Amino acid sequence: MYPTLLNLDSLDEQQKAEVLRHTPLFDEAWYRSEYPEIGYHNDGNPDPAYHYANFGYKEGRLPSLLFNGIKYAQELGLGEVNPLLHYLANGGHATHGIYNDYRVNERLQEVLVKHSLGIDLTLGERTLALESVFMEKLGHQVDLTYAPLTLQEKIFALRATNSQELELVSDPLFSGKARGQHLREHFGLSEELAPVPFSIVPNAADLDYATLPQSFYVECNGASRFNFFVFNKNKFKPQTLRHELTRLQEECRAFLKIDAFAPSYQVDPYLMVYANTAPLNEAQSLSKQGQEIKQYDYELWTFNGQVKLVLVHGPHGAITLFDRDFNLLPTAISFDERGSRPIDASLTKPDFFDSLIKSAELVGKDLPCAAISCLAIGNKYTVSGVQLYPYNGIFLLTNGFSRKLSGHFQLPTAHLN
Repeated sequence: MYPTLLNLDSLDEQQKAEVLRHTPLFDEAWYRSEYPEIGYHNDGNPDPAYHYANFGYKEGRLPSLLFNGIKYAQELGLGEVNPLLHYLANGGHATHGIYNDYRVNERLQEVLVKHSLGIDLTLGERTLALESVFMEKLGHQVDLTYAPLTLQEKIFALRATNSQELELVSDPLFSGKARGQHLREHFGLSEELAPVPFSIVPNAADLDYATLPQSFYVECNGASRFNFFVFNKNKFKPQTLRHELTRLQEECRAFLKIDAFAPSYQVDPYLMVYANTAPLNEAQSLSKQGQEIKQYDYELWTFNGQVKLVLVHGPHGAITLFDRDFNLLPTAISFDERGSRPIDASLTKPDFFDSLIKSAELVGKDLPCAAISCLAIGNKYTVSGVQLYPYNGIFLLTNGFSRKLSGHFQLPTAHLN
């Protein structure tokens, strides 16, 4: 959070540099890359923060792409005063409330091209890009360098500054191809809760339908809610199955492209075939008893290792939200132009719910936030997916619940400095 009531006249050169080292509006990595001609040494100019605090702003240099100090200084007629220090000393965003006027948005396209080429972005560049995604997807501006208020803002702020992110994306936890075995070996989940695929194929056309078991379901890697159940394959013609699975995979590919800045979604959308799982066996048992088979996807959002929100995906596209104790929440969720999803207020707490909470908190214990998905039929469930950020933060909740729920998610202090 920006410092206020800062007396610039009382600060020496080192103290001015120290202020800049603790604001996200100064991007040290970007400054080094943007101005490679600057030499640093312990005798007088130790690092970029010191240089900008005392010399760089006089030379017409920028502290980052998040603050156009040249424009700010010109508008306020600052003369020899460091514009970024002046901005911070006078309350920053909290006072001005017009932060976007001082973003270097004319460089945004350059940043997006850099990202598309696989070049690592600096903290400031990544923040600028994610603010543009927030505006595009959620329809309003956000300052990810300032104290976030809503749940979406907190998720985006974490995404902008999460230094573990690229390391986490290589974790088998986020890929369906290796998730089941990983959950067994590293989290101690049972074979029933963490099944492994019967078969994995790159494309629907590669499936050998003759060798498929009588009952199975197909999941698309990286998007666990994109699945297709077959309780009796004799009821389907091979071409019908191929058509449905091709459609599933195309929908999954589109879903995985929703946000290019989400590394947990950067997986190959392979099709994974599951057979002889607990939910499938439960479905067969219910079928023999003449009972209706209902499939539910339980999506548990964990923040700092604790479940705070439960989304139940039911028939006909219904998504019903509950708290950790399975109390119905008076809110609906939407992700796209289709608007808020219907809810099913008749849902009752399943017998396995406590086990579900325990499994999700075990898997999410070391993640700042995550969405753990579980597939359930009857009284049986399996862990069917893990995502680093719930929907990348791109969702809307009715009745002001984005602010109400944000209190459950405490960002590390470093994210607010």
